[in-house]
Amino acid sequence: MARVALHRRGDRLIIEIHDSGPGIPESQWENVFKPFFRLAPESDARGAGLGLSIAASVIRDHHGTLGFVRPLEQGFITRVELPLA
Repeated sequence: MARVALHRRGDRLIIEIHDSGPGIPESQWENVFKPFFRLAPESDARGAGLGLSIAASVIRDHHGTLGFVRPLEQGFITRVELPLA
Protein backbone atom coordinates (compact mmCIF):
# COMPACT_ATOMS: atom_id res chain seq x y z
CA MET A 1 0.00 0.00 0.00
CA ALA A 2 1.24 3.51 -0.79
CA ARG A 3 0.36 6.85 0.82
CA VAL A 4 1.01 10.28 -0.66
CA ALA A 5 1.76 13.29 1.55
CA LEU A 6 2.10 16.92 0.46
CA HIS A 7 3.57 19.71 2.53
CA ARG A 8 5.32 23.02 2.18
CA ARG A 9 8.84 23.73 3.40
CA GLY A 10 9.66 27.40 2.88
CA ASP A 11 9.38 28.10 -0.84
CA ARG A 12 9.33 24.38 -1.80
CA LEU A 13 6.53 21.86 -2.24
CA ILE A 14 7.42 18.42 -0.87
CA ILE A 15 5.63 15.37 -2.26
CA GLU A 16 6.35 12.09 -0.47
CA ILE A 17 5.17 8.70 -1.61
CA HIS A 18 5.36 6.26 1.32
CA ASP A 19 5.46 2.63 0.24
CA SER A 20 5.18 -0.19 2.77
CA GLY A 21 7.20 -2.55 0.54
CA PRO A 22 10.97 -3.14 0.47
CA GLY A 23 11.61 -0.31 -2.02
CA ILE A 24 14.85 0.10 -3.94
CA PRO A 25 18.10 -1.15 -2.40
CA GLU A 26 20.23 1.82 -1.33
CA SER A 27 23.13 0.56 -3.44
CA GLN A 28 20.96 1.07 -6.56
CA TRP A 29 19.56 4.54 -5.83
CA GLU A 30 21.76 6.29 -8.41
CA ASN A 31 21.43 3.54 -11.03
CA VAL A 32 17.63 3.63 -11.21
CA PHE A 33 17.78 7.09 -12.80
CA LYS A 34 19.83 5.79 -15.75
CA PRO A 35 17.80 5.16 -18.93
CA PHE A 36 16.96 1.48 -19.51
CA PHE A 37 18.25 0.39 -16.06
CA ARG A 38 15.97 -2.21 -14.50
CA LEU A 39 16.15 -3.89 -11.11
CA ALA A 40 14.02 -6.80 -12.32
CA PRO A 41 15.70 -9.80 -13.95
CA GLU A 42 15.85 -9.85 -17.75
CA SER A 43 13.13 -12.52 -17.84
CA ASP A 44 10.67 -9.97 -16.41
CA ALA A 45 9.25 -8.37 -19.58
CA ARG A 46 7.41 -5.53 -17.80
CA GLY A 47 8.72 -2.05 -18.47
CA ALA A 48 11.72 -0.70 -20.31
CA GLY A 49 13.51 1.03 -17.44
CA LEU A 50 12.61 4.56 -18.51
CA GLY A 51 10.07 5.67 -15.88
CA LEU A 52 12.37 7.10 -13.21
CA SER A 53 14.77 8.48 -15.80
CA ILE A 54 11.97 10.46 -17.44
CA ALA A 55 10.44 11.55 -14.13
CA ALA A 56 13.80 12.79 -12.83
CA SER A 57 14.43 14.71 -16.07
CA VAL A 58 11.03 16.44 -15.96
CA ILE A 59 11.44 17.30 -12.27
CA ARG A 60 14.96 18.70 -12.87
CA ASP A 61 13.61 20.77 -15.78
CA HIS A 62 11.24 22.35 -13.24
CA HIS A 63 14.14 23.07 -10.84
CA GLY A 64 13.16 20.25 -8.52
CA THR A 65 14.73 17.11 -7.12
CA LEU A 66 13.73 13.45 -6.95
CA GLY A 67 15.24 11.17 -4.36
CA PHE A 68 14.67 8.38 -1.89
CA VAL A 69 14.57 8.04 1.88
CA ARG A 70 14.72 4.90 3.99
CA PRO A 71 12.66 5.74 7.10
CA LEU A 72 13.50 4.34 10.52
CA GLU A 73 10.30 2.31 10.44
CA GLN A 74 9.46 -0.20 7.72
CA GLY A 75 8.98 0.95 4.14
CA PHE A 76 10.42 3.29 1.57
CA ILE A 77 9.84 6.93 0.62
CA THR A 78 10.18 8.59 -2.77
CA ARG A 79 10.50 12.35 -2.30
CA VAL A 80 9.93 15.06 -4.91
CA GLU A 81 10.78 18.68 -4.11
CA LEU A 82 9.61 21.48 -6.39
CA PRO A 83 9.81 25.25 -6.11
CA LEU A 84 6.47 26.95 -5.49
CA ALA A 85 7.21 29.94 -7.70
